[in-house]
Amino acid sequence: MNGLLASVPIPIDDTMVTTDVPEADYAAWVVGTTYALGDRVIKGHRIWESAQAGNVGHDPETSGEAWWLLVSSTNRWCLFDLEQVTWTKKATSFYYEIEPGRPFSSIHVLGLKDNNYVRIRIYDESDTLIYDTGEEATGLLPAYPDWWAYCYGPWLFNDQIHHADLPYVVDGKIRIDFAGGANLGVQCVVIGEDSSFGSGYGEGVLAGARVRFDRGTSFGANTFNIPTMTQRALVVTATFTLNLRSQGVDEVVDFYRSGGQGICLFTICDQYRLTQILGTITGFEPLVEGPTLSQIAFEIRGVPQQ
Repeated sequence: MNGLLASVPIPIDDTMVTTDVPEADYAAWVVGTTYALGDRVIKGHRIWESAQAGNVGHDPETSGEAWWLLVSSTNRWCLFDLEQVTWTKKATSFYYEIEPGRPFSSIHVLGLKDNNYVRIRIYDESDTLIYDTGEEATGLLPAYPDWWAYCYGPWLFNDQIHHADLPYVVDGKIRIDFAGGANLGVQCVVIGEDSSFGSGYGEGVLAGARVRFDRGTSFGANTFNIPTMTQRALVVTATFTLNLRSQGVDEVVDFYRSGGQGICLFTICDQYRLTQILGTITGFEPLVEGPTLSQIAFEIRGVPQQ
């Protein structure tokens, strides 16, 4: 297997984004308006619900849960919210243009739904096109790119797009186009700065990486005392061991302390979608075996999904 690749997301704000996805889920919050219990508004690209009646003059972002409850990001902003994994939706097609204002090395698109293709283009500081993926097909596709597989071979479902080792650009622009059906949607877009560990000779993720899927349940009874079962969000947990040079152990620790403790896109093995996980490092245990090679046992837990 290959080394561990960690993509630290670049924070995205509204000054960086142009899109044709409307932000019209609810009306914007107005300071002088009186809101009733359950009324919803938009503030800061998030949807808020009034926690009580007679709610006037209380800023949703600063007043706390006594006045406002955070529901989710707006439809336009869902694909940038890596803590709540829901869909940004718009029928048949939409685009995003993003200007991160800093270098980046990878782009990841996750959770595509009713999508036919994704096209990613990168422009440099002079607005010259320097990278174009073309129309990358997604959905149910042949497992192998030949006519026999198309007619007789297995077909696999692909709902992710990953591009690493992108051309270096200091202040470039990214355009991502989505095309599909009436229920077209995407869960996450991650524009990352990459760090690679254990990719040298004799290094890498050891065989035996394990990925566990958990969907907790709770049991109770409804109003009529009929037993019910409620399923919770799906959580993916990966455990694996990374073999690397002993002097690289401190590099992993420094990465964790300098930003790697947050939500990242981890590529444990690029041959399988299930080993490309959006989540956090919930534990790692270095074993310094000697001056040449050492090992680190990792646990990475994915962001809960619907």
